[in-house]
Amino acid sequence: MAIHHRIEMIHTLLEEADQKMHALEHALAAKALTEEQSEHVEEATLRTEHHLWEQACEGLTAVRTIFEDLEESARQRGVRT
Repeated sequence: MAIHHRIEMIHTLLEEADQKMHALEHALAAKALTEEQSEHVEEATLRTEHHLWEQACEGLTAVRTIFEDLEESARQRGVRT
């Protein structure tokens, strides 16, 4: 698979992760409005899930940067990727 296709796939995954994080942020905001004792576990779960999506974004961004660097290196050598 060509490097630019990998970069496009990672970009798509990052967009999806960003959408998931925004949805979780909205859910957390809604929870804050209807705060009840029994819902603290669910709030903690939402925060954990949000944190995991943030980690996914960080990892995907790092991988995308690596592939972009590889693509640039190949381009400098005159190799098509």
